[in-house]
Amino acid sequence: IAIISWRRRRRRRVGILVEKRDAALAAAPGGLVVVLITDVGNSTRLWEDVPDAMEAATDVHDAAVRQILMDAGAYFVRTEGDSFVVVFPASAACVALEAAVAIQDRLVQLDWPRELLNHQLCGSVLRSHSAVTGGLQYVWRGLRVRVGLHACTPMRTFDERSLRAAYGGASMSHADAVTSAGEAGQVVLSSEMLSLLGSSVPKSVMIHHVGRIASSCSTVFDIHTVTAEGSVLAERVFARLPPLEDEAKSGKDAATIVLTAGERNA
Repeated sequence: IAIISWRRRRRRRVGILVEKRDAALAAAPGGLVVVLITDVGNSTRLWEDVPDAMEAATDVHDAAVRQILMDAGAYFVRTEGDSFVVVFPASAACVALEAAVAIQDRLVQLDWPRELLNHQLCGSVLRSHSAVTGGLQYVWRGLRVRVGLHACTPMRTFDERSLRAAYGGASMSHADAVTSAGEAGQVVLSSEMLSLLGSSVPKSVMIHHVGRIASSCSTVFDIHTVTAEGSVLAERVFARLPPLEDEAKSGKDAATIVLTAGERNA
C-alpha cells in the first residue's frame, strides 16, 4: 500500500511539473529571438572606490532598467550582478531596439547618489543647448551602461529550479561577445540583428558599422553602433573597433563573414 501511494504521489508531482514546463515554454519566446544584454561599465572599480554609493546606485539602476524592459515586454532570462539578459521574439526586434535607446536616455535622469556623481567615471556632462529635448539635459550622468542586441536561435530548455525557460548554447555566448564590443554608454548590435530589423528601423534611428569582432570560437561578427535623434546617443562619440589580426596584417578590411541567425545556433 505504501509503495502504491508513493507511486501515485510521484506521478502527480511529475504531472504538475510537466504542466509547469509546458506553461513556461509557452510563455517564453522560441526559435529566432533577439537577445538584449545590459552591462554596467567600470563597475569593479566603482565598487572598490565608492562601495556605499554603488550599493544605492545599483538599486536605482536595477529598478529603472527592469521597468523599461518589462514595459517593452521582454522575457527575463537572468540577471548577473549588474547585468540583465532578456529576450524578445523576432517580431519585436524594433521594440527591443527602442528599449535599448530608452535605457540610455533614462539613466541620465535618475536620482543617483551624490558620491557616485562626484566620481570621475560617473560625472555629469551637459548637452549642447540646441540638442536639449524632452528634458534630456545631459550627455552623461551617473552609471554608464553598454547595451548589446543580437538576433540568434539559442537552445531553450526548462529549468526545474526556477520553473522558467532557460536559454543557452553558443548563441548566448555570441550575444555576450556582441555586447562586450560596446563601450560603456553605447548601444551596439550585430549584423544579424540589423538584418532582422530590416525596414522597421525608425527614421530617427541611425546605425553605423564600427568594425568586426571574433568570438571565442573564431566566428566573426560585424558590429554596428546606434544613435538616435533627440537621444543622448546623438551626442556621444565612440571609437571604432580595432582591426582584427588578419585585417591589421593586410592593411585593409577582411571580407565580411555573414551568417544568418539560424546558421549560428550551434
